[in-house]
Amino acid sequence: MRITADSVDDGDNATDETNTEHDAPEDDAEATSSKAVYQLSVVSMLLGIGAVVMCFIPRVPLTYALVAAIGGAALGLIDCLSATVLREPKVRLIAAGSTLICALAIIVVLVL
Repeated sequence: MRITADSVDDGDNATDETNTEHDAPEDDAEATSSKAVYQLSVVSMLLGIGAVVMCFIPRVPLTYALVAAIGGAALGLIDCLSATVLREPKVRLIAAGSTLICALAIIVVLVL
């Protein structure tokens, strides 16, 4: 049997193929996590915006608005903690923005 350069396996290709196989589930998991953090950030933003809107609706107690704003801020903080392990800066920025919106909603409710 004659050994040529094509038939010799130096191990580099084998490690590359195994790394690619193991990275695919991690990328899938990260994409799912990014989507989940993004969706929870949207819910947090809606809670913050809803809290501000509730402040200006007659006969709605400000306590409801405050509870919505605090709930949104708590959800936003959880999103920020979850987003720290993700590679996408866009998701991190959205999570931080939702937390800031809810923090501003808390301030608006407390001022009114």
